[in-house]
Amino acid sequence: MGTQETISLKSVNGNLLVTGFKDEYIFEQIRKTGRFYELDLLQRTAENSSHLDGIVVDAGANLGNHSLYFSSVLGRNVVSFEPETANFALLKRNIADNNLESKVEIHNCALWDSDGFVHLDQAVDGNNGTFKAASAESGIKIDVEGAEVKVLGGAAETIKQSHPLIVVESHTTEIKSEIAAFLEPLGYTCVAIAGASDNYFWLHRDIN
Repeated sequence: MGTQETISLKSVNGNLLVTGFKDEYIFEQIRKTGRFYELDLLQRTAENSSHLDGIVVDAGANLGNHSLYFSSVLGRNVVSFEPETANFALLKRNIADNNLESKVEIHNCALWDSDGFVHLDQAVDGNNGTFKAASAESGIKIDVEGAEVKVLGGAAETIKQSHPLIVVESHTTEIKSEIAAFLEPLGYTCVAIAGASDNYFWLHRDIN
């Protein structure tokens, strides 16, 4: 990621320490201006939420720019989520260096519509605020001795959203027909059979 640097950021409640990677876009904007990144957005947010109480959720907190503002300037309690490892390390340090652990609760994970794992892709090199999460379900293997359709039913939303490769062991023609009846309307085609027992490979038409 590069060399880290710590700078002093002017705030209405005193200076804050902010650590980031040299030449990384968001940190460089903070360093060059001596102000919070996207200060106009933060101030507008403050104006429009002044009548509200409660916790602020910072989803995709990056190095903690917004979390620092919400907690130190507005005095709000914040719950911050940052899935990217290097960004999270900076977030954790910036909260600790400014003694804001009691105001900011941090989590090294992504927010998603279901439990599971995601992979991260950086859309713009040199801008650590452009990591995009995508579902990590690229393949599903099922060998459950006759309960295959039940498992597929439980994974229906993941299958519809992610179009993973599906490998299903099918011991009987009846089970294979049930699997086909489930997967084919979702755009899947059986493309191969392999293994010591019959394992059927199903690919979505967008991939096949």
